[in-house]
Amino acid sequence: MAPRWYLQQLRMVWRSIAAAAILVATLSVALAAREPPRYGAEVQLLLTRSEDRRFDTEDALAYDAPAIIAGQPFAAAVAARLASQGVPLEADDVRAMLRASNQRRVVTLVASADRPDRALALGAAARDVLIERGLVLWGDPLARPGATGLNVVVLDQSAAAWRLNGPTMWARDALLRAAAAAWLVIVLQLAIRTHHIQGAACNSSTT
Repeated sequence: MAPRWYLQQLRMVWRSIAAAAILVATLSVALAAREPPRYGAEVQLLLTRSEDRRFDTEDALAYDAPAIIAGQPFAAAVAARLASQGVPLEADDVRAMLRASNQRRVVTLVASADRPDRALALGAAARDVLIERGLVLWGDPLARPGATGLNVVVLDQSAAAWRLNGPTMWARDALLRAAAAAWLVIVLQLAIRTHHIQGAACNSSTT
C-alpha cells in the first residue's frame, strides 16, 4: 500500500482515534484523582570508608547500599528510630516506602509517605541509621559505635516534601495512555481495512 492510501484511511477514522484518546485520558485522570496523595523526600549521601583495610574499592559501599537499605535489618533499625520520635511505622512499611539508588559513591534515598512530614522523617531516619551504624550494616565485625568504618557526607537533602502523584503526574500518565490508545486504534483500523481490501481482491480474482 502507498503512503497516500494510509493517510486517506486515517482521515476516514480520525474521529475514532480522537474519541479513544480522549476517553482513555479522561478515565486516567479520573482514576488518578481518586488516589490518596503521596509525598516524597530525597537525601543524597556520599559514602566512603574510614580505613583502607576492607573492601576492594570504595565504590563497593555505595554499590551494596541499595540492597542493604532494602533489607529487613535496616528497615527495623529505621522503624525503631522513627518510633522513638513518635512516628509509628512497621519495618515492612519502611521497606515499602523507602528506595535507594547509587551512582558511583553517591547514594540517593527517596522516601515516600502519605504526609509530607512523614516522608521527611523517614528520609532523615534512614540517613541517621547509616551514619550511626556504618559498616555494622555491611556485616563488618570490626565496626562499632564511634568507629563505624563509614564516612557519610550529606550532599543534599529535601527541605520540603513534594507531591509524587499530583496533577503533573496525572497529565503525563494521561498523555502517554492516550497516545497508546490512539496508536492501538490506528493499527487495528488499518489492519481491518487492509484485510477487507485483500479479501475483496481475492474474491474478484476467483470470479
